[in-house]
Amino acid sequence: MENFFDWFKKHLLYHERPWLIMGKGPSYSTLSSFDTTEFYKVSLNHVIRDQKVEIAHIIDFDVAIDCAEQIDANANILVLPWRPHIENWVSIKTLDILINENEVLKKLNKQGRIKFYNLGSCIKPVDNSPVIPTNFFSSEAVVNLLTVAGVNKIRTIGVDGGNTYSVQFKDLNESTLLANGHQSFDLQFKSISKKIVFNNLDYAPLGMDVPAKILVHTVGTNYLQRKVLEYSIKINSTIPIDWIEVSNDTMEDSTEIITKSVSDSNTLHLRVTKKESYCDRLLIINGFLMIHADVKNCWMKDLSVTDSIQATPNDSLTTSPNTFCILLNPSKGNTPSTILTTSRLSFKDFFQSETNTIIISDPAALKPWESLHSQHVQEWTHELKQAIKSDFINLGNVKEVVKTGKVRPSLLIQMSRKTTSGKWKYILPFSDIFYRLSNRGSGLLSTMARHANKVMVRLLTDML
Repeated sequence: MENFFDWFKKHLLYHERPWLIMGKGPSYSTLSSFDTTEFYKVSLNHVIRDQKVEIAHIIDFDVAIDCAEQIDANANILVLPWRPHIENWVSIKTLDILINENEVLKKLNKQGRIKFYNLGSCIKPVDNSPVIPTNFFSSEAVVNLLTVAGVNKIRTIGVDGGNTYSVQFKDLNESTLLANGHQSFDLQFKSISKKIVFNNLDYAPLGMDVPAKILVHTVGTNYLQRKVLEYSIKINSTIPIDWIEVSNDTMEDSTEIITKSVSDSNTLHLRVTKKESYCDRLLIINGFLMIHADVKNCWMKDLSVTDSIQATPNDSLTTSPNTFCILLNPSKGNTPSTILTTSRLSFKDFFQSETNTIIISDPAALKPWESLHSQHVQEWTHELKQAIKSDFINLGNVKEVVKTGKVRPSLLIQMSRKTTSGKWKYILPFSDIFYRLSNRGSGLLSTMARHANKVMVRLLTDML
């Protein structure tokens, strides 16, 4: 029996076209409205009953038994773990033994149509091929299989969150729906988001316009502030993101768009580059520390009845001019001073997420990179540390930003050490003394403090 990766290498054509993963979720019922001829197809579990595919992927061997005849009729190959699961538990028997217990599967194996791979739940891998992590659902295993094999564009249908199947699979509601004990299919997206970020994977639901273009104005911000915000958004996104940073220098060739609320309660002036003003949709954000929500939920909002949708911190129509999130169709207003109709949503409804996942930067308050005692300092420093740990931000860049004197030196200690206990507990607040003094006015004391802060930063760099 051949492992999946050796088989995939022999079929170079499989690298030339995108792949479509088909699951049992509610969106599967819309499949007939799409042209899928450009895709190679993978079915998850019982979807093989309904579709002709290149690959039928199944983790639970009891599902392979139930669908054996449909696999024979509809799939080029069947892919299973070397140690499949049976009723959601890892089987004691290996795949080469199990397939002999079913005549159809035995025939498929003789025809060379069964391929195996090492799933992380298997204690001992059978060969030197990659071990695919065990997560929550089979969709994650297939995304991992394809990306490790070299696929960089994946579309999905029926790979949804929530806790329901499409009507085509309602007969399985009592037997297989969330049979592994989890409460929702939403869990699958965490690992998929990481693949999108760290493998540069072009992944999205079928028919969605991606990547999501997010525009951020850099004026009045620093590098770490923007990178932590970017990381928080990307690591929670289930679609790829085109992150666009614009400053006053890059806005010379720009278009000003004026968005006016439906209630005429206020007007918001936005400037976008002329290049971006001709795209079909654009998400502009300002005034956020972190957004722990999937931007797919707001990116796919309907813009057919309004030119733009503006999100506000709460359900009222009052919002700070420094904090806004707006989805718009710039192509409708790519001439200066164009007025667009705007509808309003709360952050909760805009992102379809709990309000506490959206962390706003208060313009009047100290920021987490400015003070150890600022609001949200623990959440923000944790996010920065995670971004560094995942190589999204380089520690060397943190050092360079600290050297500019615009970020507290204690941040360097927090990022360089696993713990700030012991002597570091006392060094941490002391390291910011000159930084705080240097930001109090522009007199002689401030000038001296800036020089002392530079010395402090050099000392910390040498110590760490």
